[in-house]
Amino acid sequence: MLYQFLTAHESDLIERCHVKASKRPLPRQTKDALHQGIPVFLQQLIRTLQTEQMSDPLHDRRVSGPTGGGRRAPSEMSKAATIHGRELLHHRFTIDQVVHAHGDICQSVKDLAFELRVPFEIEEFRSLNRCLDGAIDCALMESSYQRETMNARVIFWGLVSTSIIVSIAMLRHMLG
Repeated sequence: MLYQFLTAHESDLIERCHVKASKRPLPRQTKDALHQGIPVFLQQLIRTLQTEQMSDPLHDRRVSGPTGGGRRAPSEMSKAATIHGRELLHHRFTIDQVVHAHGDICQSVKDLAFELRVPFEIEEFRSLNRCLDGAIDCALMESSYQRETMNARVIFWGLVSTSIIVSIAMLRHMLG
C-alpha cells in the first residue's frame, strides 16, 4: 500500500525533493520555506491514503478535501497549502517554482517506487495526484491573491501620494 511505502521512506523522499529543488534556481535564502511544506504534505497524504482504506473513504475528507472541482470546503491539506503558498510568495517564488516544488514530490515517489520495484494501486496514485493538484491549486490561488492585494495597495498609495502632492502644489500656488 502506498501509505505504508510513504511512511517507510518518508525521510528519503524528503531528501530526494531537496536534491531536485537544489538543481533549479531558487530565490536566495528560501530553501527552508520550500522544504517546510514537504513533510507536512507527506504526512497529510499518508493520513488521506489510510482514510481511503476504510470501508467508506469518501465520507471522511477532512484531511484532503473532496474530489472533483468546484468550490470546496477547507481541508487540513488546503489550509496548509494556502499558508505554504503565502510563505513562498513572501520569499519571491514564481508560479513555475511553486508548481515544480509540488511536482518534486510526485517525481520522488515515482522514482523511488520504480527503483525498489514497489507497485501502487491505480486508486492510490489517483489520490496522490488529487492531493497534489489540490495543494498546487491552493498554493497558487493564495499566491495570486497576495500578489493582487499587494498591487492594489501599491496603486492605492500611489494615488494617495499623488493627491497629496497635487494638494500641496495647489496650496503653494494659492498662498504664493
